[in-house]
Amino acid sequence: MNIFTICACNYLSHASVLGDSVSKHHPGSRLTVFLLDAPPAGLNLPSHIEIIPAERAFSRAEWNHRQAHYDILEFATSVKPACFRFLFARGAQRAIYLDPDIRIFRRVDAFWSGDASDDALVLTPHILTPLPEDGHMPDDLVIMRAGLYNMGFAAMRNTPDTNAFLQWWDAKLHDRCLRDVREGVFTDQKWIDFAPLFLPATAVLRHPGFNVAYWNLHERSPRWTQDGWRITSRDGQSCELVFFHFSGFQPDRRTISRHESRFGSVLPGDTRQLLDDYAEALGKAGLRQFGAIALPRIRSLDGTSWDTICRTLYQQATSERLQLGDPLDAPDFLSWAASRASGDHLSRYFRKILQLRPDVAQAYDDGRNIQGLHAWLRSADAVAMGVDSATADRCSGSPIGAAMAVNHVGYLRSHLGIGEAARQTISAVQAADVVVRVHDISALSAAPTGTYTLPAARADRDPAPITILGCNADVLPAVLAQLPPSLLSTYRIGCWYWETPDFPEHWTNRFDLVDEIWVATQFVADAVRESATVPVVVMPPMVQPPPMARDRRWLTSLLPETGADEFVFLFQFDTDSVPYRKNPEGLIAAFNQAFSPREPVRLVLKLLNGDAAPELLSRLRQSTAGRRISLLDAALESEDRFRLLANADCFVSLHRSEGFGLSIAEAMAYGLPVVTTGWSGNADFTNASNAALVAFDLIRSTEPRGPYPAGTRWAEPRQDDAARQMRRIWLEPDWRDAIGKAGAETIGTLYSQTAVGTAMRARLARIARSARLHLRQPAAAMPGPAVAPNVRAHGMQRAVHILRDVRRFPAFYVARLPRLPTLLWKFGLTDTITRAEAVATGAIELKRQYGLVTLAAALRAWFVAGAKRVVHFRRRPIE
Repeated sequence: MNIFTICACNYLSHASVLGDSVSKHHPGSRLTVFLLDAPPAGLNLPSHIEIIPAERAFSRAEWNHRQAHYDILEFATSVKPACFRFLFARGAQRAIYLDPDIRIFRRVDAFWSGDASDDALVLTPHILTPLPEDGHMPDDLVIMRAGLYNMGFAAMRNTPDTNAFLQWWDAKLHDRCLRDVREGVFTDQKWIDFAPLFLPATAVLRHPGFNVAYWNLHERSPRWTQDGWRITSRDGQSCELVFFHFSGFQPDRRTISRHESRFGSVLPGDTRQLLDDYAEALGKAGLRQFGAIALPRIRSLDGTSWDTICRTLYQQATSERLQLGDPLDAPDFLSWAASRASGDHLSRYFRKILQLRPDVAQAYDDGRNIQGLHAWLRSADAVAMGVDSATADRCSGSPIGAAMAVNHVGYLRSHLGIGEAARQTISAVQAADVVVRVHDISALSAAPTGTYTLPAARADRDPAPITILGCNADVLPAVLAQLPPSLLSTYRIGCWYWETPDFPEHWTNRFDLVDEIWVATQFVADAVRESATVPVVVMPPMVQPPPMARDRRWLTSLLPETGADEFVFLFQFDTDSVPYRKNPEGLIAAFNQAFSPREPVRLVLKLLNGDAAPELLSRLRQSTAGRRISLLDAALESEDRFRLLANADCFVSLHRSEGFGLSIAEAMAYGLPVVTTGWSGNADFTNASNAALVAFDLIRSTEPRGPYPAGTRWAEPRQDDAARQMRRIWLEPDWRDAIGKAGAETIGTLYSQTAVGTAMRARLARIARSARLHLRQPAAAMPGPAVAPNVRAHGMQRAVHILRDVRRFPAFYVARLPRLPTLLWKFGLTDTITRAEAVATGAIELKRQYGLVTLAAALRAWFVAGAKRVVHFRRRPIE
């Protein structure tokens, strides 16, 4: 006899627990696992588990067909009859299939005596008595739609009739193993309703101890006794529990299944103990390790990802009996998907998207707004729909290459808020069909670095005409000094973050180094515009943290002192970001006022660069002694940082000022309620309907704090109100759920990939149309056939123009003569002359278009700023 299951690698922990129970109750037996994808390197499973690639049960063409035709659940269930046939062909006389999320507690073959009188097929019904008519799920109608018998279990004996039935069943699952109750099918399961008719030697097992699961707990109650697990029926009868089916169970939740609404966390009998034991066993079997493995990615032979649209189109082609060959190993299908039906202006791939999403068709003029549609294909909305942007490019039917490019300079591998903002900016502009050429300056920062997926670093060799500088004003001169000359002659956008209403006067000369400034919030814009001599544009970063499941076991492994029942408040900050501004001590004081150590509420303070502030750490430890407060001073990889955030119950920030508040926005994106000071940059996205805003008093500091001088305006959060808000968050789940949901909607609307990417692309397009941009281009890049070759021929003309401008504005030039040695020292004579020629070349063209006044002003500006900005055009900002 063979006992087998089917799964992908991410379910190997479940298969291991099942295998252990098989080995225990069937001594000497092995669990055969038909694996749907390639095993991970170094896989080491117990000897009582045998791995067989499921592909071996099929021809190559049929295997590719099923991968292409089905989603992962449909695919996994479609291979079941073929696996039975494979085992029978290998010599098995009996075979029992069990879903991987099953655990057995007794032998599962007691219904067979071992001779020819045994039934050929044994099935278990979902229920033996009607489900309550209480409005909860599942009900009798759901069971009828899904199938009378649960195919998490099936036992078959190798007979000619059985093999004939398997052949019929497998043929049906060739293209009709679908989750489509409207068509009367539900994966492999609904077809088995025919089994007692087509295979007379079928037995329906009515034993209440078989296949106990959420769908029949209304009639069966698990009980732990000194003799092991037993089932008590509604009529009071008791029997042994043979196996329990943990369908839809998630160890980090208190409910039995995500598929039911009848029981929730109030479970009959000793079901809670049963679930806890299973969760513990999964953890020991490597749930975290295996659960992190991505689902199998289906790709064609040329590497094209097989996304949801390809699958839907392929199902259409199959139903229309089109002969397109092997969908994965031959190019015919993808060529057909990229082609257009007669009379259509879109490829079949794009047409299928618009058929599935009429709202997208309306928003983008039935696909005629092709750039807008292409940008949407890179949005979170499209990703959630299952669209792969690279596949969309492959199947667009026409080359829709990026019409725009930009360089991005930033701390792209640093664990910094400004680094995360830069990475999100890159994602947003890429989604808006802009090519990004990166230049990483993480080496200029002392912050820890991590591994991030970034575009190829091409900025040095092939610069775009516009550069986004993802660094703050204070370090801008040092950053520019490290950049290659090819980037210095581009139009420069400074992405600046600042945290108070007063921009430092000693940084105002940084305006000479950029052409415009992007800031994240109106709060920062108001501060910077007071001093700015270039346009200041509010351009927030994208806030789209990666999907992350709650996993309190992971949190407990990170912070062992955290109880499973504790409500967790989280705050994270970098000590380099000026602790006074972040105000962790004020948060600890408010938390200590709000909660006693006896209450199951914990505050987690995640620090970065704690070793640089030993006195602060000492004070924090003293104020947390004897309290449920955890200090986590460690540099987490990006994934773990987001995992920590997603595992909190509330994010709290009693800051005195924020330029944006990225951690606050990320928490809201995850649907977490936030408690935060109701002032500064976060006021752009937090309000009374989506956050718990803490009242504050505006004060002026009496001493400098880092780069912030004495007299700086700060918000002082009111401790009593902060304590009240945190306590309310804990005690009122309906309110915290409401503001969490509203916060997620706010972030999704204002800071989605589509919203931010579209705004950035529109701004870049406006810059690209600006005359100012041309003053930044090297001579060889200037438009017009005769301009670049004749640069030197215009030397005298340029000199005359400059002299005329000096004569018109003598005081201006005399006052700035001291800057000339600095420019020569910083850029060198050759580079300075090259810049002068480039500017002059552009100026000649501008003179022809706009006249001598424009030319003189442009050259004067170049002289002043060393080709860093053009003063004249700030009077005509590109707003």
